[in-house]
Amino acid sequence: MAGNVYLFNVNAEEMSRVQVRNWPADETIDGWSEEKDDRYSPNALAVPREKFPTDSCSFAQGDNSVSFSRPTFNGAFILTIDPAISLSDDLICYVTRSSALLMRTNGEVISEVTFAPTLMADEGS
Repeated sequence: MAGNVYLFNVNAEEMSRVQVRNWPADETIDGWSEEKDDRYSPNALAVPREKFPTDSCSFAQGDNSVSFSRPTFNGAFILTIDPAISLSDDLICYVTRSSALLMRTNGEVISEVTFAPTLMADEGS
């Protein structure tokens, strides 16, 4: 059975219009929790892993384009999954304002990708 890539939103703003390989995810990832007991805990979306690209929102081995929108900016980056990583492994991807950190569930960092967020245009301009 194939694993998932868990996209964690490490930001107060929600992530909407999430796309992997230009295929939309069905869900929005809420901003981090504001509850007292788990304040600043990030929320996540599980995206399936596939060996080869398919016509769905999933991560394949190799390069995967990821894009999303937040209320004040858009973000996009390429996440590369090495084919040597077992397809059955779950992976974690923490998405910050300007970087994506891919890691194994044991905490080993696989890669870090930086990107430049694009600010949303003001409605009044």
